[in-house]
Amino acid sequence: MLAATLCAAAVLLVAVPHAAGGPVRPVSPHWAGYVDTGTGAFTAVQATWVQPRIRCERPSSSVAFWVGLGGATATATGLEQIGTLATCSDNFLPSYSAWYELIPVPADPVDVPVTVAPGDRLRAQVSVQETTVALAIRNLTTGRAFSTQVTAASLDLSSADWIVEAPPYCLIRCVSLPLAGFGTVTFKGALASAGDRTGTIGDSAWTRQAMRLANGPTQPSAVPSALSGNGGSFSVRWRDATRARRHRR
Repeated sequence: MLAATLCAAAVLLVAVPHAAGGPVRPVSPHWAGYVDTGTGAFTAVQATWVQPRIRCERPSSSVAFWVGLGGATATATGLEQIGTLATCSDNFLPSYSAWYELIPVPADPVDVPVTVAPGDRLRAQVSVQETTVALAIRNLTTGRAFSTQVTAASLDLSSADWIVEAPPYCLIRCVSLPLAGFGTVTFKGALASAGDRTGTIGDSAWTRQAMRLANGPTQPSAVPSALSGNGGSFSVRWRDATRARRHRR
């Protein structure tokens, strides 16, 4: 990820605002997927997905796929995340990479030395013990893997997240970039841990919320499916707003 240009999470703490104490709102300008909240702190989250091939129909468009802890509630103070990024250049050329990021510090995405290509199957995990965050990602197709541990003075463990994101462009201020066309991505083996319990997104121990990404009537959106029967998988589908309007005419 280009830390100087794409900021995967710097504005996400306010991207899904809701009334204090209320549920996470189902529509966000940046996130699509599922968020779990509960009465206690989440300590781990994981999932697998197949990296989609993006269509570079819009210059400087991008899309990120990740799992993480925090960042979605009214009292969120941070976010710990790891995943992959697909970006379209100004010349309509696609590129793919892996990254992790902690908010509020170090507050810049860190490139991960794991090569990512369309069709690769990835598994990512974030876990926390006291003030240590363990982040890991493995390309199950190539066998390449990366893991690291980061000590953080402040952590947000208020939610577990499985997300497709439209990253913003951040310099002095953050501006939303177009969501790159990715077709459909499916998260599988989606698990979270809180206390001594580990369960799927749909586990009865926590409250789940599906989130739809919508950033204006002329911008692409992303829509999550219902959970699978075991509560551990779902898909997110990219939608072209302009094409949908043409079909309605």
